[in-house]
Amino acid sequence: VGLALAVLAVVITGDSDLLQLAGENVLVVLPGAKRFGDVREFDVAAVVERYGFGPEYVPDYKALVGDTSDNIPGVPGIGDKTAKKLIAEFGSLEEIIAHVDDVTPTRARNALAANIEQALESKKLATIVRDMEIEFDLSTARVNDFDREAITELFRTLEFRSLLAKLPTPDDAATTVAVVEDREPSEQRTIRTREDLDKLLAAIRDSGE
Repeated sequence: VGLALAVLAVVITGDSDLLQLAGENVLVVLPGAKRFGDVREFDVAAVVERYGFGPEYVPDYKALVGDTSDNIPGVPGIGDKTAKKLIAEFGSLEEIIAHVDDVTPTRARNALAANIEQALESKKLATIVRDMEIEFDLSTARVNDFDREAITELFRTLEFRSLLAKLPTPDDAATTVAVVEDREPSEQRTIRTREDLDKLLAAIRDSGE
């Protein structure tokens, strides 16, 4: 209950890149490292405990070590330990580059000096864009039929190879739409106060579900 009152947004994801979103009002939830069902919750303190630095430096870390799953090259020769050391010493990637002559060990200094543009591009790739002006209409997010041929071509262009096999067949899509449209309309309310939360909990207890 305390958590629900403090957090305004919960991001549930399998992508550790999104840990950069963790903040005072944002909780990021990842599946377990060994068992998917063992979820891990990350606020700012949990990110610091995991990496040794705050969420704001996650893109800088990814820019240094790279991420093969997202095709982020990083800086060849710089691994987890060196990246954390550099961030602890200098801060952001830009600050590390500004003090590249002071970087130790020599191997890391030479690697960084030879890959500055690649490191900056890697940070750009690793940074979640948050300032886009998006008008979100929940009704447009409903599951409907789709142009399978157009989606297949788009997935191939974007190299979403593993998702191609997961596209539902026309029969599957029709069934999903029918299930969604059969649901009764629901009322949506945002719980922002202790009083509203108490009323909701009482209603849940009374209804038994």
